[in-house]
Amino acid sequence: MDQTPNVALLPSPGMGHLIPFVEFAKQLVNHHHFSATILITAAGPPTKAQKTVLKTLPETTKHIFLPPVSLPMELKIGSQIILTMTLSLPSLRDTLASLKTSTRLVCLIVGPFVLDIFNIAKEFGISQYLFFTSLAMALIAILPAFAEA
Repeated sequence: MDQTPNVALLPSPGMGHLIPFVEFAKQLVNHHHFSATILITAAGPPTKAQKTVLKTLPETTKHIFLPPVSLPMELKIGSQIILTMTLSLPSLRDTLASLKTSTRLVCLIVGPFVLDIFNIAKEFGISQYLFFTSLAMALIAILPAFAEA
């Protein structure tokens, strides 16, 4: 097993979440000597845009497409994101277990719609961090929900 510290990154579904995580992973790998694994959840197969962005990753950054989940068609986008993340929890648990045995997994960095994964990360004894790329005022508005997680 490679002894380079590995960071798992779990963006919320959508390109607006994936791109900042990809750029953050590049910084961790290129400037702080980590390896990184980006875990991607979705309600369908990988898009061409996702594949294009992921091709820009450094060699020590991997990505894993989790199995797509099935969603009802009538959901609004916010509900789709939250439900996609919730339905992906079993796959995320399995993937973290695999990463824990095959890499030196040191932490999990998640987007704001993925707080349920914190309990799973605790099961594996890895640190959890929130990567919030929005306005500070938006963070202040939702901070009480994070304190409960």
